[in-house]
Amino acid sequence: MKKIKIALAASVLAVILAACGGKQGSTSTFSPNQDSIFVSREGNFSSSLVETYSAEYSQEKFQAFVDGIVSSYNEGKGLGAVSANTEGQAKLPVAVNTCTLEGGSAKIIFDYASGTDLIEFAKDQKDEDNQAEGLEFGKASTFLNQGALLEAVFVTPKDGTNVKPEKLVKAGDSYCVAVDGAVTIQTEGKIQYVSKGVSLQDEFTAKTPEGKSYIIFK
Repeated sequence: MKKIKIALAASVLAVILAACGGKQGSTSTFSPNQDSIFVSREGNFSSSLVETYSAEYSQEKFQAFVDGIVSSYNEGKGLGAVSANTEGQAKLPVAVNTCTLEGGSAKIIFDYASGTDLIEFAKDQKDEDNQAEGLEFGKASTFLNQGALLEAVFVTPKDGTNVKPEKLVKAGDSYCVAVDGAVTIQTEGKIQYVSKGVSLQDEFTAKTPEGKSYIIFK
C-alpha cells in the first residue's frame, strides 16, 4: 500500500515480486511472497503487502506502525481504534492478520469484512498493486443464473481451449470471483476456468487484466 510503503521505504524497504506459497493438494493457504489478494471458499477476502528490508527494524515498532494505520482507519469508520478482529464479534472493515519481519522480508496480511472493504482500504492507502474497482464472490451457478458469465469467453488454464457453455453449467457448484481491475488473485481451491485474458502463475494464482474478469475455482 502506497502510504505504508512510503513509510517503510524510510527504513530501506524495497518491493519484491515472487510466487505465493502455501499450496498443497487441492487447497492453498495464504502465505504470499508478493502483493496479492486471497479469496477463500467461504468468500472471505484478504490482501498482502510484501517487501524486503536491509536495515535493522524493530518488530515491535513495525507492528505498532501497522496497527496504528489500521486502528485509525477503523476509527474513521466509527468502529473504534482497533486493529484486530475479536472472536464472536462482527468483523472489522480491516484487520491485521499477520505483521512480521523475518529473513529480510517484511510481510503484512490484512483481513476484510467484505470485498468492498478491501477496495476502499486499498484506495485509502493508494495501494496500486491490490487496487480493484470491483470484487464479487459466489457460486458459479449464481453468476450463470444472473447471466454474468455469458458476457465472457472462458478458457481452460492448462491448454487455453475455449470452455463450452455446458461445462460452465456442470461447474455450477464451483466458486467464482468476479474482478474488475488488474490484480493478482490467489484462490483457496484450484482454478478450474478463467475468462479470456487472465493468466495463471500456478494452479491457485491468477493475474487479471484491466476490465472485468472471472475466475472459477473448486
